[in-house]
Amino acid sequence: MFSGSAIGWATALEPAYDLIVFLRLDPEERMARLRRREAARYGARIDPGGDMAPLSAAFFSWAAAYDSAGPAQRSLAAHEAWLSGLTTPVLRLDSAAAVDTLVEAVVARLARSGK
Repeated sequence: MFSGSAIGWATALEPAYDLIVFLRLDPEERMARLRRREAARYGARIDPGGDMAPLSAAFFSWAAAYDSAGPAQRSLAAHEAWLSGLTTPVLRLDSAAAVDTLVEAVVARLARSGK
């Protein structure tokens, strides 16, 4: 089991997949969570004038484009194209749900498939 985007680097593992869990989140909430996480990690360093401000701004801009960018970057379009080429079952979940609910959905899906 692993998490994150596997496009391009995990091709050799794809035949061993039992299930792909594709988590989505409203773009505004996704960016709010990302900003909170980065602020907790780096504090004032990412604020205007901070030593990480330009890099952080570029990262946020890249991340905000996930839902609208084409398949050339890590994006919804790239993930959908990748998923369309696989035969592995895909469980699509909304990351706004409670963690317990998400876990239950995955366990139930695996149980139905005998895994």
